Amino acid sequence: YAFAREAYPYDSKDSIIVRAIQRNISNLFSLQQERDYVINYMEKLAKAVNARALSIYLSIPGVARIAAVRLVAELGDLRRFSTSAQIDAFVGIDPGRYQSGEKDSSLGITKHGNHIARKILYRVITQMETVKA
Repeated sequence: YAFAREAYPYDSKDSIIVRAIQRNISNLFSLQQERDYVINYMEKLAKAVNARALSIYLSIPGVARIAAVRLVAELGDLRRFSTSAQIDAFVGIDPGRYQSGEKDSSLGITKHGNHIARKILYRVITQMETVKA
C-alpha cells in the first residue's frame, strides 16, 4: 500500500486506481505461489522418474532447479541413447548435410528434434557461460 500511495500521491486509499494496483499485486503474489507449487510438483515427479539424472544436472554449475527438472522431463532417461550423436539428433543439434551426385555440403543444425529441449539446452549453456565456475 505504501508503494501505491507514493506512486499516486493525489489518490486516496479508496481510489479506484489504488484498488486496481492492490488487486494486481495480489494477483501477482497468487501467481507466484501457483508457480512455486507447480515447480515443486514437477521436481517431485522428476525425482520419482529419474533422480540420478536430476542430481547430475543440478551438479552442473549454471543449471538451476527449474532447468534441471525441465531437462529430465524433455530428455527422459539418457541411458536409452547409446551415443552422444543420438542425443544430438533427438534434440535436433546434429549437423545437416546435403548430398547429390555433384555436391556434398555441410549445413547448420537440422532442427528436426525436440525443439523444447533444444531451447532449454541453449538457455542452460548461455547461463553456464556466465557462471564459468
